[in-house]
Amino acid sequence: MKETISSEEQLGTGAENYELVSVVVEYDERPNQCTIYHPDSNAIERMSSWISADTECFVDLYAER
Repeated sequence: MKETISSEEQLGTGAENYELVSVVVEYDERPNQCTIYHPDSNAIERMSSWISADTECFVDLYAER
């Protein structure tokens, strides 16, 4: 599953306006993993410029506001 974060969702966060892509990889024997990266990054850049964590570590932005 791919998901992008729109600039409207970033309003009020003080964040610069840029797009990120998130990909969830589902596993049978361990927690699913979500990786977030810049869509224009190449494979080499993604190895050093990404965030990855178990999906259970992420929370819904609007639920936490």
